[in-house]
Amino acid sequence: MKLARDISETANFAGSPAAKSTPHLYISALATWSQDTSLCCNWKKQFSCIPVFTHSKGRIDLPLITIAAGSDVTAVAFSRDGMQIVSGSSDETVRMWNASTGAELNVLKGHTNSVNSVAFSRDGMWIASGSSDRTVRVWDVTMGAELNVLKGHTDVVNSVAFSGNCMWIVSGLYDKSLRVWDVSSGAELKVLKGHIFSVNSVAFSSDSMQIVSGSDDGTVRVWNVSTGAELKVLTGHTSSVNSVGFSKDDVYIVSGASDETVLVWDMLISMKPKVLFGPTGSVNSVAFLKDSNQIVSASSDGTLHMWNFLTGAHLNVLKGHMYSVNSIAFSKDSMRIVSGSSDKTVRVWDVPINVQPIELKGHECSVNSVGFSRDGKQIVSGSSDQTVQVWDVLTGVKLKTFCGHTNSVNSVAFSRDGIWIVSGSSDRTIRMWNMLKVRLSYVLEGHTGPVNSVAFSRESQYIVSGSFDKTVQMWDILTCAKLNVLKGHTDSVNSVAFSRNSLWIVSGSCDNTVRIWNALTGVELNVLKGHTESVSSVAFSRDSMWIVSGSNDNTLRVWNVLTGAELNVLKGHTNWVNSVVFSRDSMYIVSGSDDNTVRIWDVSTGTELNVLEGHTDSVNSVTFSRDNMHIVSGSSDESVQMWNTVDIELNLWKIYTSSINPVEQASNSMHIVSCSDKSVESLPTSYKHWNLTETNWIISSQGQDHLMWVPQAAQVTEPSNNLIISRHGFGSVDFQQSMIGNEWIKCYTP
Repeated sequence: MKLARDISETANFAGSPAAKSTPHLYISALATWSQDTSLCCNWKKQFSCIPVFTHSKGRIDLPLITIAAGSDVTAVAFSRDGMQIVSGSSDETVRMWNASTGAELNVLKGHTNSVNSVAFSRDGMWIASGSSDRTVRVWDVTMGAELNVLKGHTDVVNSVAFSGNCMWIVSGLYDKSLRVWDVSSGAELKVLKGHIFSVNSVAFSSDSMQIVSGSDDGTVRVWNVSTGAELKVLTGHTSSVNSVGFSKDDVYIVSGASDETVLVWDMLISMKPKVLFGPTGSVNSVAFLKDSNQIVSASSDGTLHMWNFLTGAHLNVLKGHMYSVNSIAFSKDSMRIVSGSSDKTVRVWDVPINVQPIELKGHECSVNSVGFSRDGKQIVSGSSDQTVQVWDVLTGVKLKTFCGHTNSVNSVAFSRDGIWIVSGSSDRTIRMWNMLKVRLSYVLEGHTGPVNSVAFSRESQYIVSGSFDKTVQMWDILTCAKLNVLKGHTDSVNSVAFSRNSLWIVSGSCDNTVRIWNALTGVELNVLKGHTESVSSVAFSRDSMWIVSGSNDNTLRVWNVLTGAELNVLKGHTNWVNSVVFSRDSMYIVSGSDDNTVRIWDVSTGTELNVLEGHTDSVNSVTFSRDNMHIVSGSSDESVQMWNTVDIELNLWKIYTSSINPVEQASNSMHIVSCSDKSVESLPTSYKHWNLTETNWIISSQGQDHLMWVPQAAQVTEPSNNLIISRHGFGSVDFQQSMIGNEWIKCYTP
């Protein structure tokens, strides 16, 4: 199967356009080869300076090594030096394997029933095994000889573990007890009782002062080694706990159970565990990655799952086993995982140094509205899936989901202090959500049609809403009272916004007009006419002197607030303009359209500065971050995408705020040099900014150089797009460390 995969990969590559091109392009396309083929791994070792290609749905479906063990594998462990693997099987044997080649090194015989658990001592000298024959056996690693048989158990031994100081062994039994043994003498030191059903898993803390155990009684218990006292009883699982373990610093405990969940307990802060979902079968084994914030689990569904246990992000799924995976372990260098399965194999998997999320779980329908928190750390989105969701800007991890609307969420916004989120929906309600309490706080009712748009006043004292019922309504946040109903539009109100001084409200409507209102009195101050189709979006500049509007006539228009004069008409979109917003310094406008693009405009000249392509359906909402460094967009393609303006070629460096280090352009215009504390990066401008052709070639922004070919299925995003939140996969290419162009020969690193 492995050979067939290699042959297939080679055949696919040989038939690609890259194979018919110049050598450096041929070599650069190696970056897109499947990461799980041995052929790929070998070639990439020789060409380490090719571009870096990543894909959000990339999976390692084939392990590095597959070892045929001959019978169901119940337990596995790595030696501390990573050179050997030990496995226990239902055939009553303990087997030792070469971790690099998979060669069988030794077969340790002595048990008279299934071996349920195995462990290496920290010094690598001994192996301990626990069996259904009611014994624990200690073996010499070098000689393969049986050194001791620990007798005294009254029932099946389910789990064994060495202490970090190699002085003790703990065993967990079907008879509900834990037993602690002296390794050198074989003497039973303590019997720990407290569980009311079978003990399935045991582990020592790194300092050898505590033991953790998991049981069929659904509890995780922590014990003092020296006294045998029960220190904690951790409850949270709803079924048998099959596996437990300590983190390296002993701060966290992880547990896996038959209820298909993994729980992580912070022993210093809270007794309430973090719940990690993903497996679709009983979780049989769990382990912490050393010196990392990652956890791996093995499940009866035949999969291994990886998480970041601090954020709860689901990082990866390793598939390949045909039946239940019963046991897993990390190598000490955290570069490999070993797994044992009922499919009678032991498999070794490569662990990427920086594991990327395979899929960011996004909205399940069109994303209609997006917004930044004032500190720029969070994004809020509203969707036709009836939910409001909050995301971490740096990682794309979903932080919160607010449910309550019974129809499409059309508009969302953060309050200035970041405590509140307001949402408007086709269910005719406005809802306020408290970020601190993570729940719905208020429901504002009064509109007789779908609520299309909502916005906070600057001081977050008021909310303004626009509706299909042709009205603009103003609300008091503290009392939830409706303060005013602004009437004048003759068709649906699609968009509303407060001026920064909170004196004015602007609204855009299907009646093709933009209207300005006195926020205090509700008096209509002006009607701005010029659009020839429905006005979909309106926004004030920060100084409240200008208004920008976007329309179904495919244009943006800029207006003078005081006079109502039309200052400019911005043309470029080829379909309806759904969303518009000013940058914080009011020098730029960003727009989103039914033509699937996000566009950036210069306010003073009306010049189109850039077209951002990446969405595959209508862009419904756009906004700038407060520091102007990012643009976020929401689309009917069900994704939220964030664009880094630093990587967008505007030819106007003034978009960057004073918080960014100086940027200089070399006189020959071929390189951009960015100066920071201790590093200087020099990369050809034409390579830093590139375009993707219809034939899947990545070419320089000037169109002069072919840089790399990528498969169409990769769905590669533009370089300025540095975060995508979507249920669907996407790819990205990084040329920063690659040797391309005239330097291509340096990509070879033997």
